[in-house]
Amino acid sequence: MEKSPSIARVAISDISDRLYIGWLIGFAACLGLLLLTTVDVRRAFLFPFADYLKIGWPSVVLNLDLRHLPLLAVGIFGGWVSYRRLSGLDSDLQGRSIGRLGLTRLLGGGLLALFVVDLFIYRGVPASRIVAAGKTTMGQVAPPFLLDGWLRPLGEAINYLALVWHATALGILIASLFLTLIMPLLKGWLGREGFRSHLAGAFLALGQPFCSCCAAPVGASLYRGGASLGSTLAFVVSAPMLNLTSIVLAITLLPREFALLRVAGGAAMGILVTYFVSVAGASRSDASAVLTPANRLEMQPKTGNMQRPANSVPTRRSELFARPAVAPHIVPKSGCDSPPLF
Repeated sequence: MEKSPSIARVAISDISDRLYIGWLIGFAACLGLLLLTTVDVRRAFLFPFADYLKIGWPSVVLNLDLRHLPLLAVGIFGGWVSYRRLSGLDSDLQGRSIGRLGLTRLLGGGLLALFVVDLFIYRGVPASRIVAAGKTTMGQVAPPFLLDGWLRPLGEAINYLALVWHATALGILIASLFLTLIMPLLKGWLGREGFRSHLAGAFLALGQPFCSCCAAPVGASLYRGGASLGSTLAFVVSAPMLNLTSIVLAITLLPREFALLRVAGGAAMGILVTYFVSVAGASRSDASAVLTPANRLEMQPKTGNMQRPANSVPTRRSELFARPAVAPHIVPKSGCDSPPLF
């Protein structure tokens, strides 16, 4: 007995949906392999430590091994093939039981988890070695005496970038996902004014391995996504002072009294001091409010064309540094719940 055309189409669509999810998982797995290889180049934990070719002195910047090459090749080639297959199947999702919006959120959540795990490895491996050694050292890519005089600031900047480039790149990627994926969920907590919103920003930083180079882009994304100034300040200051890595190192390396003082001081700075700063900043901005161009146009008589001529030059500081208007929301085509995923 032959199947009807409708049943056959449903079976084909189910197979396509499963293929799409399979290639999506393959893409995430290849990306995870690339992240694992990259963090091993920085931290040297997959293979015996003596087998690595170490670049940088006195602090090692890169740890190279020939076994990294096949891992990178599989990750890059597998990711490219998965992307191509997903691009081919993406147009067939329209009208299916599986939607692009749900897949976008699923992929975004998976990528965020991969980036955070990679950052935990990046900070956890050296933290475990510091705990085992019982001491920590100052990171220095090159001896400071090689660049002296006027070249010293340049050398310090290069030294800092060489040490934090991996964490900074992860911070930017995590910040983009916070802006598009996390802020719509947390805006009700972080977008309010008051001490509760401030506490929410501080507690958001506690479970993360964020240092200052990661907290800065993530904090900017929180503020751009609708978080209040107080919750943003609490997150940016609390993240490097109260993250898990710093607390573990303080408890392990410092005497008990100093460790408690370190944690209490970080909590006071991240919660109380930033709260008073945000309150003072809000009262100051309310007292010295500057009339914006939009408000000034509203106060003018509504006769004739009130728009500024195209060739006119702004004269006030508020006009020069006024935020641009938000771009209008682009409504997707009918039948699609979001733009194409790939």
